[in-house]
This record gives sequence, structure tokens and C-alpha cells, in this order.
Amino acid sequence: MEWPAPHLPARAPKPKFLALFDIDGTLVIGIKVHKQSFYAALQEVYGVTAEIHWAGYSGLTDPLIIKELASQAGVSRDVIEAKMPAALDCIGNYHEAHYREDDGKLLPGIVDLLNVLERRKVFMGLVTGNVVKCAYYKLKNVGLDRYFALGGFGSDDGDRSKLIKIAIHRAETWYKFKYNGHNVVYVADTTRDIEAARKAGVPVVIIRNERTVNEPFNDPKPDLILPDAMYAREFTKFIEAL
Repeated sequence: MEWPAPHLPARAPKPKFLALFDIDGTLVIGIKVHKQSFYAALQEVYGVTAEIHWAGYSGLTDPLIIKELASQAGVSRDVIEAKMPAALDCIGNYHEAHYREDDGKLLPGIVDLLNVLERRKVFMGLVTGNVVKCAYYKLKNVGLDRYFALGGFGSDDGDRSKLIKIAIHRAETWYKFKYNGHNVVYVADTTRDIEAARKAGVPVVIIRNERTVNEPFNDPKPDLILPDAMYAREFTKFIEAL
């Protein structure tokens, strides 16, 4: 599956600025179906039936999470890698079948922020550890899929910094975007996201959520921290100054 953007023409006018958004903890919170999809993949692809502990995986991509869970279950590295494509397909297919059962909810102010950016003609994409089908149905369930033209996904690579570069390349290839080193920002919520943005060479905005309200984000530091997405004016001032 490729990211569907039916509301956008195949050759839209050249966008001037690209805002790339993480999904989990940035746009929505709640991972019920996503978590279930990993256990489905463990059972169907790797034959794991034992209960595996779910640790904190915020900021990790789906390939890295399935590696961690399968390793806990005693699956060998070679088998994990060999069956990874099937496991990622299973995660996406499970989400497609069960997305209406999800517990995802929008983070405060997100819709207003996206509408502000849309009015300002800021081009919007995704950079998420979710496989593409999981990302699409997760956002479709809360009505956000229409805002995003493209993305870099966990089904593309397990390295989030590479996903940022993949998303930029797709904007350049599909929509004639011209990256100049100052016209892309990554919007996310974890320290791992900040590290990925630094590695990719793009500025990063952290939007706090209920899990990170007291997180200092000191090492590494983001370029901007917002208490929530209701600070749209501060966000737009930041990107205008880049």
C-alpha cells in the first residue's frame, strides 16, 4: 500500500514549506489496536503463543518493536529478519481489519493547528514508525488522514532519521518541493524523535502530551517545546523564522 492522498492532485503546485508529523503521541494517543497487531504478527508469522511483556516503545519504529518482542520470545535474529516483511504486512492488515475498534483520541488543539497550517499553505506529511497501512487507518479512524500528502513509514525503514529523508525525497519527487535546508520541520513527542531529527539535519518541535508533561527534554534539546498543540501562533512564528 502507498499513502493515499485522493484530495490532492498528482502534480500539485510546488509547496514552499514542509511540516512532517509523527503520529503516536503527537497527533493521537491510544495504541489498543496497534498493540494487538504486534501480538497477531508474533503468533501468525513467528508462531509465538506465549505472553510477551509490552515495555515502553515510544519513538521506536514498528520493525524495531517487532524485533524486540520476537527476541524476547526466543526467536532467532535470522528468523526475525527473514520473516520481517510478512510480520509488517500482518501488522498493517490487522489494523485495516480492526481500526474501528481502536481507542485513539486526538491530542488537544491538533485539528486547529492542522487547519491553521493548511490555510497558510504549509505542505504536511508524516514521519512515523507505523507501517503505512497502520498509519493510514489510525488517522482515518479520527478523521486526520486527509491532511497529509505523503510520508516516511516504518514499512520503508526501521531508522526514523532515514524516514525523514524519505519523506523529503517523496515531496521533491511527487510534488516538486525544493528542500533548501530551512524549509522542513519535524513535529513529534519523544527524545528518540529529537535524535532522529538531529541525525537527519532538520529542526524539531516537541508537542507535549499527557505522558511527557514533566519530561525535561534536555538531552538532546528540541528547537521548540509547546505545552500542547493549541499554541498554533507560537508554532507558525517558529517556522516563519527558519
